[in-house]
Amino acid sequence: MRGPDRPGAAQIRQAEWLHVHEPENRTKINYLQADLDSGEAEVLVLAEELGADWVLLDESRARVAAELLDLSFTGTIGLLLLAKRLDKVSAIRPLLDELQAKKFYLSHRVYQAALNEAGE
Repeated sequence: MRGPDRPGAAQIRQAEWLHVHEPENRTKINYLQADLDSGEAEVLVLAEELGADWVLLDESRARVAAELLDLSFTGTIGLLLLAKRLDKVSAIRPLLDELQAKKFYLSHRVYQAALNEAGE
């Protein structure tokens, strides 16, 4: 299932607080695509162009590229931990379990470290 047919896609299109931006530097995107998929390359270039505070990345190669570009980043687990610290969620364990059930790769070590950091 891709793009407009994915769960939540219609809600995202209707969200007034979201704004779509296209990166401008296609040359840099093409260069980054030697090591990254197109979505990751575009996110990194757009983050640079917009002066983003941080970018959401889970893939290790994208994180290496972000470091080389001097971009701050976090991943899905980091976002869940932030949500817990800000009392936006009461527990991350059920969310981690749901991610794993949906085939999000999460090593046992990272799973346990996240729970430890969340105090669960």
